[in-house]
Amino acid sequence: MVCPHCSAQVVDTAKFCSQCGGKLALVCPGCQAPVQPGQKFCSHCGAAQAIAEAPSDPEPPRSPTGFLSGSGADSRHRPAGDRRVVTVLFTDVSGFTAMSEKLDPEEVTEIVNNFFTVLVEPIYRYGGVVDKYIGDAIMALFGAPVAHEDDPERAVMAAWEMQLAAQRHAAELEARTGIGLKVRIGLNTGLVVAGAVGGSQRSDYTVMGDTVNLAQRMEANARPGKVLVTAETWNLSRQAFDFTALEPISVKGKAEPVAVYELAGTRALTATLSEDVLVIGRELEFEHLDRAWSMAQRGRPQWINIVGDMGLGKSALARKFLMGLKAQSGTQVFWGRSLSYDRQPYQVVAHILHHILGLSQQAPAAEIL
Repeated sequence: MVCPHCSAQVVDTAKFCSQCGGKLALVCPGCQAPVQPGQKFCSHCGAAQAIAEAPSDPEPPRSPTGFLSGSGADSRHRPAGDRRVVTVLFTDVSGFTAMSEKLDPEEVTEIVNNFFTVLVEPIYRYGGVVDKYIGDAIMALFGAPVAHEDDPERAVMAAWEMQLAAQRHAAELEARTGIGLKVRIGLNTGLVVAGAVGGSQRSDYTVMGDTVNLAQRMEANARPGKVLVTAETWNLSRQAFDFTALEPISVKGKAEPVAVYELAGTRALTATLSEDVLVIGRELEFEHLDRAWSMAQRGRPQWINIVGDMGLGKSALARKFLMGLKAQSGTQVFWGRSLSYDRQPYQVVAHILHHILGLSQQAPAAEIL
């Protein structure tokens, strides 16, 4: 018997298809009376019945990732790409060519693999994925295939920690071999098409679009040991990081110079309370906050949860209120953030304690103790 839903061959006694799960009971399209598989005409009304035929070209095997591979794959079975906003990260090892001229290829491969192990760890820790390795370069994605609401910030944090890890590893390598290596990193955020790309023999999941090209140009123009980002990435992560604005650069394929920013470091949490923020139409919410503050001043501690969908202005409301308290004489305000990618236990308490003690968030344990 042939399944009328997917045309798969099933046993005559089956009630449901073993391939698609569809119900195998058939009815006449004219009178809705039950009919048997293979029946050409309805025995109740005489209407002709559609007869499903076995497929002549069965679907080829799929790879474990869901994308097609092998000689039987073709574009008819390939999943359609989807449009999404992604932050693309490119990193390149500076000094690789000079090292390759001095060392045996096996030694070069071992050094590069060790370097890549160090660089890749922050990418995955902050929710990104390695898209591909290109010689001594890495292309990584934040926002595909898994997206987070703060992917640009995650990507910049990963780039910052990649540079710190690369500096430590490079120092050890230079002390051992005399070879000095540095890393250049470029980032860009924008619209891409994500999906399977390739021919009939092989296709891989990746992203395509001008966003990728510009990210690679950022890496090529970054100074060794530095991170260079576009205005799009800067705008979506500047609340958490300090950047230095550089002169716009000319990029191949762009009619106008591109604005670029060099990452200077993570931003102190107290800096978010020094910037004015515009909040409109939240009089009722401010009344609730003022009332809670008045009760706290009378010795009754308060705990306030601000709940709402993403983008409604919860952080802006809290910042505006705390800035008002900070302006009052004798009021101390301690500010902490709970970051989605920070797995540190009690991270809000830890951030506040860092603020009280005047320590940076990257302060080593020896300095804290």
